[in-house]
Amino acid sequence: MKNKWAQLCFFLQALVSFTVGAEEAADCPPAKVFGDSFMAYAKGHGVTGAMRFDEAEFRVLYGTDGKAIVNLHNAYREFCNAGKADRSNVLNPYVAMMHQTPSLPATFTEAKAHLLPVIRARAFEEYRRSMLAENSIANSGGESFRLISGDAIILIAFDTDASIAIIGDTQFKKWGITFQVALEESMANLRRRSPADFREIAKGVYQGTWGDSYDASRLLLADELLKTPIGPDVTVMIPTRGVFLATAANDARAQRAMLDFAMKAAQDEGRTVSSAIYHFPAGRPAEFILRDSSARLKQLGLKRIYLIEDYQTQKNELEKQFEKSGSPIFVASYTVFRDKQGRVFSACSWTEGVDSLLPVTDAIGFVGDARNSEKRLIKMVNWSDAIAGLGNLMEKVEGYPTRYRVKTFPDPKTLEALKERE
Repeated sequence: MKNKWAQLCFFLQALVSFTVGAEEAADCPPAKVFGDSFMAYAKGHGVTGAMRFDEAEFRVLYGTDGKAIVNLHNAYREFCNAGKADRSNVLNPYVAMMHQTPSLPATFTEAKAHLLPVIRARAFEEYRRSMLAENSIANSGGESFRLISGDAIILIAFDTDASIAIIGDTQFKKWGITFQVALEESMANLRRRSPADFREIAKGVYQGTWGDSYDASRLLLADELLKTPIGPDVTVMIPTRGVFLATAANDARAQRAMLDFAMKAAQDEGRTVSSAIYHFPAGRPAEFILRDSSARLKQLGLKRIYLIEDYQTQKNELEKQFEKSGSPIFVASYTVFRDKQGRVFSACSWTEGVDSLLPVTDAIGFVGDARNSEKRLIKMVNWSDAIAGLGNLMEKVEGYPTRYRVKTFPDPKTLEALKERE
């Protein structure tokens, strides 16, 4: 069984379309060339001052203190997906953000007309906190965001014609308000600019057509959603910031189609938000449990793929922290595969002799002593079986997405008792 499993893993196709792997496209420049070209384009379009391309983090640092950041992952994906004639149009919004950082008003009375709610992937806040810490910006300890599901959060943005800035708890305290007050005001603003506007993109599948960067945020407006042609029994997906999809809760065929559209949106647009499907008990969004088994499998595969980006972003930030502190902890990778039947599953490796942080995956590969040049896969085990049999060796750590620290490798007798993944 061990050899059979190892051979299967070797031949499985890793799903990397959600990483910065767009350089594989025939006419897409290498990442380093893109970064240098982006800075040249920005300078040619009026951005002054020093700029530095951080190749390791794939971002451009600029501004008087060199701490303003433009992350290039989404720009690169969009650039590579666009036709050559449209590529400058892809870059223009990113360059526009560099021209002006919005100056926040001194009072909430002045600011409130510009507030809008934004929904982002939950990992966004983890990354944002890391950036604040990197730049020695203190968090005052108040509420800056709110969970809306297992993988998505609500934040508040200050929106002007030139740019958008995410507002945190420190600014709320300066204005003398709470997150809840800002949320209510921002939702009122969004409601005023949200007529019921949908088109049917497939039988029983409707898409919002606002196209103003707040499409995903309309999830919060349940009263608007109920005006869709579907009626009150509606389910919704917000796979990316710019895509809002809806179907009837009892239409399994349409839900499967909606999941396919969600996958395509994530591949084409990037800027993923949530793999969840929502419904609206008591008028508020909550995660919906699909009844159709085929649709559930599709959603599970989508969720695993979304986690690729979340875990990779987390891995990059943790590795920077550990390098700075001199910690020897190894941050294990979250890897996704597709088997011969087209089913998607995730896996990580627990290596003997290595203090590691493991992502939560479908399977764990136990690997022999890292000091041995001929280290080998000893056994592949389902995560649920590993937790049940080795829970005393696996310590859950704080943060999102979830990781477990493992310092001690299981002894041969304990490992032998674990059921091998089939």
